[in-house]
Amino acid sequence: MIAACPECAARYRVEDSKVGAKGARIRCAKCSTIFRITLPGPTAGSPSGESLGSEHERSPGISSAGPPELDEGPLVLVATSQESLTDPAALALEAWGLSARIVADGGQAMLAIQRSRPAVVILDADLPGMNGLQICEVVQRNESLAGVRVVLVSDCDGSEASASLAPFGPDAHCSRANLLDELQGLMAGFGLSLRAGGGPAEAPSSPAEDPVPPAADGLDQERAKAERLARVVISDIVLYQGEAFDRANQAGTLAEDFRFDLAEGRKLLVERLDPRVCSERDHLLQELMRVAEDRRKD
Repeated sequence: MIAACPECAARYRVEDSKVGAKGARIRCAKCSTIFRITLPGPTAGSPSGESLGSEHERSPGISSAGPPELDEGPLVLVATSQESLTDPAALALEAWGLSARIVADGGQAMLAIQRSRPAVVILDADLPGMNGLQICEVVQRNESLAGVRVVLVSDCDGSEASASLAPFGPDAHCSRANLLDELQGLMAGFGLSLRAGGGPAEAPSSPAEDPVPPAADGLDQERAKAERLARVVISDIVLYQGEAFDRANQAGTLAEDFRFDLAEGRKLLVERLDPRVCSERDHLLQELMRVAEDRRKD
């Protein structure tokens, strides 16, 4: 089967025997995103992949980053916009046999938590969109997320800020400066089984085909930005209007029921994007339908 990464659209050939009837969670060798794949049904004409985060339009090429790594370790979600923490944290977690997913804003973090139920969430207090304190309180108040452990990260140790959330504060707090040093102890303290002496997986062999080259019009970055903005807008709808979203999803009236939200979102995209990208397709409606399909599967 062919599996497509939902973040960078890299595509991989995966042997069906390695997926199994229940599917498998794999890590993209190109961008380290974790996503779940399932075997296609007997009438399926396209790759089957159920993302733990947001999906993108699929690229027709096969990624040169190598095949993905089948990854069944407990999932740790790292939500931070601090680029100095993302790669080191992901590499360390994977070296210990855990799965790592990185998101950079609060809307993506909340959506990923609801979809994937990670074992641990590492929340930066200063996340854009919805900050770590707000997300922490939502998680701790939600009985369906009772098994998710929360680490709050801030400039200091976070104890003063998290005290204001009691009894809905984080399970642990840590300063950004000490996070990488304390990360292993935090994971072990939450009862996660860590692989001893592990290191990042070796680079896999090259795939059969080269990646698709950048578009000749030079709008690749604008298209990626459009996808990110669409994810944020739709994740806000799902987060704050979840019950109404599910009712409309069941009734098949999403586009009509949320027409005003979509109109406001389109104004945002028009203000921030190259008009040529906005005219290519309806990014918001496509993202709305994609999220709706994912929630029907869940």
